[in-house]
Formats: sequence, structure tokens, C-alpha cells
Amino acid sequence: MRRQWHPLLAQFLREDYSDRLKIKDSLKLGEMPLEIDLLITPNVPTSQLPYPFKYLGETTTIAELKGPGDTAIWEDLAQIESYGCLYQKRDENKIEDRSQITLWLISSKFSQNFNQPPGDYIENLTSVGKGVSGGFLAKFPIYLVDLGELPITLTTIPLLMVYEDRKEREKEIIRFVIEHYDELRKYGNFLFTLHIRALKEVLEEMDLRNLR
Repeated sequence: MRRQWHPLLAQFLREDYSDRLKIKDSLKLGEMPLEIDLLITPNVPTSQLPYPFKYLGETTTIAELKGPGDTAIWEDLAQIESYGCLYQKRDENKIEDRSQITLWLISSKFSQNFNQPPGDYIENLTSVGKGVSGGFLAKFPIYLVDLGELPITLTTIPLLMVYEDRKEREKEIIRFVIEHYDELRKYGNFLFTLHIRALKEVLEEMDLRNLR
């Protein structure tokens, strides 16, 4: 059975950000099998959040995760746009201003011609920092979070734990978790379940005397 990655991402984000973010996962949008991966609502002003979470919407963010091994392609923009539209029109929401709904597309890899379908989908797409680009998709603010380029820091590890593409990049993330194990020990078991092959290589390469 294929692993469901977005519940794991939700769990990792709750571990570090439950005091600042309200996170729902697998939110159904109707009777059809349409579900939002993550619905994130900040409990604090986003200006108080670290990078890249400061680019969450002040009210609501719909986040979609492309699972490891998948590549984000431009057709994924149509899907996340439809989720934004359906969420906007839910009876309990009735949101008129689309700027109140921010979209995040998270992926370990984006196709080279991601924003070049017949006519660019995202308006004013620009880099806002390493691994993150932002613009507007049908008047929804949208951010592309590239896990292959996002800085490896204590605050980005909840996102990077679901990275899987280039082996060296994966090993860099694992090394960081090991080197900061006092702060990140809650992720230790997930290295064995999610990244066992890369973990074994890292442990063979590192001086085990320094891993006390």
C-alpha cells in the first residue's frame, strides 16, 4: 500500500507549531472524493513565524503535498485552484475575497517548465527566499515550496522530513537531524521508518564516536 505522506507532514508540523498553527488534514470538500491535504490557520500573526511559515495566509492556507517520488507539474495548479474555489464557496465559509485564502504547493521536485503551460498560470511569480516562490493564481495568493531547495534549519525540519528525491540532499537532512538530536529527538524514529536506506549510509559515513 502506498504511504500517505500528508498525514505525516501534518503530524510533524503539529509537533513544532501546534501553539502557533491550527492544522487540519484530509479535509473533505464535498460528496466527491475531494480532500484538502492540509488546512492551516495561524493562531499568531504570520510575521511572528519563522521562514517559510511567515508566508502562510493570515486567515487560511490550503496546502497540498506532492508525495516523495512525484514531480509537481503545471496541472497540479488546476487542482489546487479548484480546491481554493470549492473551499471559498462552502456554506460555512462564503468567502468573497480570494486574498483571504492562500495556497501552498509543496513538493520535493518541480518540473522545469512548471509555470509554462499554454499561458502562464501564476501571475508575478517571483522568489521570496531560498526554496520558496510566490505569486497569484486566479487571484489566490500562492506559494511554491521546493523541499529540494529549502534551507535545512531547525524550523524547516517538519517540512523536510517528507523530502525524498536526491540521495545526497536526503542525507544532508538526516545528518542535520543527527547533529541536532537534542532538539530534534522526536524525529529520530521517523528516520528509521521514512529514510532507512539513506540513514544507514549516513551512519556508515559518520564517526560514530561523535553520535553519543
